[in-house]
Amino acid sequence: MRRIPLLATIVVLVWTWPVRAWDEAGHVIVTELAVRLLGDNAPDFLKTSAARARLNFLCAEPDRWRNLKLAPLPHINSPDHYIDFELLALYELTPQTMPPFRYDFVAYMARYKAAHPDKNFEYDASKDDDHSREWPGFVPYRICELYAELRSSWRTLNTYEKYRERVSEAAIENCQQDIIYLMGLLSHYVGDCSQPLHTTKHFNGWVGDNPHGYTTSPKFHAVIDGGVIDAGRIRSQDLFERLPSGLRKIDETKLFPEVIAYSLEAFGEVEHTYQLEKQGAFRPGSDSFPEGKRFVEDRLCAGAVMLASLWEATRHDPGIDAYREKQFQTAP
Repeated sequence: MRRIPLLATIVVLVWTWPVRAWDEAGHVIVTELAVRLLGDNAPDFLKTSAARARLNFLCAEPDRWRNLKLAPLPHINSPDHYIDFELLALYELTPQTMPPFRYDFVAYMARYKAAHPDKNFEYDASKDDDHSREWPGFVPYRICELYAELRSSWRTLNTYEKYRERVSEAAIENCQQDIIYLMGLLSHYVGDCSQPLHTTKHFNGWVGDNPHGYTTSPKFHAVIDGGVIDAGRIRSQDLFERLPSGLRKIDETKLFPEVIAYSLEAFGEVEHTYQLEKQGAFRPGSDSFPEGKRFVEDRLCAGAVMLASLWEATRHDPGIDAYREKQFQTAP
């Protein structure tokens, strides 16, 4: 009973944390689990403690960008953390019919809005000072774009290593640091898409018709992002045995559909998330808290598997940068 004040303090903190993706601890767990999945397949420069520490720091960097309210930053950053799948229907789209490129997606929606001026698109411009909330979100596009950037960096490194006698060790190291940076950023958004509340308009309390009486608390998001992780003392090393032995097969020619399919797995857990909340599974000390903790752990593991799979796919047969190769071959 002496611990009740401390537990009460934890609960208050859980329900007052700001909305963001997995809190930093969650993103670090996803990253550490993904590194574990790479195992001996990882190149030597990724096996150093410095590289692991850098990945753990970078995986939360896009959330740090949220701390600056200068409009150009939230305008481009905020929508990259989510996709509200339900809102696609407003544009007569489905996840399977979304264009695979970001600006094609925006252009389609803009044209659709112009053609349906009387339709309610569930958007209030008066509450959107940084012009970031008009669209359903772009996180699948951000994942694919970072995948391509990381793929390019592996190709650059591969080219430099092939012509190592023509480049400095500093150039090799810079390539490696670029790879670590992009791996860290990719970790963030892949982790976001494993969290069900980043795939739904019900991202922070149920909105609209609510026949099952799910919570409408605007603080619910923070419970899933960090509250359960903190209260349940979830740590990556405790989840190692829960990881599968293999990775997902990533077909690069179908990258966008595969990212959408992965995001839909989390979307399929949205109502389950609210059901768990209703039965008290996310309240520390409740009889059903172990079930809620297990649910969050499963979602963290799902993010780690997808992340490791994408990391591994980016460096598979990276090829050669033809432009740089020509430079090396023709230089005196």
